[in-house]
Amino acid sequence: MMQNIKTVVAEYAAAKTAGNFDVAAVIAGEAVRLIHDIPAAAEIVDRIALEAEQILTGRRNSALASAG
Repeated sequence: MMQNIKTVVAEYAAAKTAGNFDVAAVIAGEAVRLIHDIPAAAEIVDRIALEAEQILTGRRNSALASAG
């Protein structure tokens, strides 16, 4: 296969462009199942800030349990 690498790369790129995912496989890990929503960036920042505040004030039990 290494002797045909340029051909294989070109075929893969063409299949990807054409949306032929039988050739250009989409590889996704186990974490895909962990995505349950697609929030706006502002919401993500708000979540991070709230979680940080909870950790800093000791109100997030799971963070405290794993730190100890």
